[in-house]
Amino acid sequence: MVNIDYGNVKNMVDCRIEPCVNPDLITDVLCSIIPQERIQSELFARRVLLDHNFRSEGSLIIWVGSEPAGYCWALRRHVPLENAVDDSYRGYIVLFGIKEAFRRRGLGKALLDSAEKYLCKMGCKESWISPYAPGYFTPGIDVNAHPEGLRFMLNRGYESQSKPLAMEIDLEYLRVPDYVASSIDRIEREFTFTSYSPELTVPLLKFAAKEFAGDWVRFVRDAARDILKGDDPGRLQIACQGDQVVGYCHHEDGRFGPIGVSKRVEANGVGSELMRRGLLSIASSGLNRAWFLWTNEETAKRFYSPWGWKEWRRFEVVKKSLV
Repeated sequence: MVNIDYGNVKNMVDCRIEPCVNPDLITDVLCSIIPQERIQSELFARRVLLDHNFRSEGSLIIWVGSEPAGYCWALRRHVPLENAVDDSYRGYIVLFGIKEAFRRRGLGKALLDSAEKYLCKMGCKESWISPYAPGYFTPGIDVNAHPEGLRFMLNRGYESQSKPLAMEIDLEYLRVPDYVASSIDRIEREFTFTSYSPELTVPLLKFAAKEFAGDWVRFVRDAARDILKGDDPGRLQIACQGDQVVGYCHHEDGRFGPIGVSKRVEANGVGSELMRRGLLSIASSGLNRAWFLWTNEETAKRFYSPWGWKEWRRFEVVKKSLV
């Protein structure tokens, strides 16, 4: 149990903060504080409890009497992520919130203080909300759904780092941009496009490791494993030039991405053709909507908007120094 500064908690008795690993209890709280994320027990167990870096001491519920009033998941990376840059000096707060009935009484501050103390104990020099790969649910604070939460964090010393946006597209009205349609024949003469097959495993992993950070490699590994167990090979669309992989596009259950190409061919239309094939693959599975969580303003306008992608949600990534 974590000690609380009761001088900062208004009109509350029997307040306490305790580690909790009960997914049913935690997701019941999460459905109250962030209902739009629709986090159920199985998803929480898979994404949080089975995470390599999960430690029960960072999974905190704040209680008021017998009522769970809020939840926080804070963690430090103990297990490196493939070939990603070392970020073990960072702490991450991935999930955080107080139920509406218990807000504006100091409980949020008490819970955040406890999370930050835990991160300091773990040796973290910074606290980020919340671009933790691979276990983030959103890349930051949803500025429209939780403006009060954003103000709360900024008032607690957090500073804005970036403002990613999520996008969605209606596949029933998918229209390939003219500049893409007119170049398909040329692109297909210069490059080979195919769905994943086992012989592409090593070249694809080498490409992802060379061109991108570790989470891209993880996507390849996880998707390839699922395909080899029976998933649709179209989940991974791959571009090759000769025997070299020069790009790939991934999707799962309507979630689009990542998509990326080698820097040496990025102006040749490979990314657009991978986009076309990826969206058609999603549509062929019977889904009429695709979405993704994270891009920046410039990429949204240049690469996604011409296809009909629309802004869906907007986030703010914030961080605070703990030293």
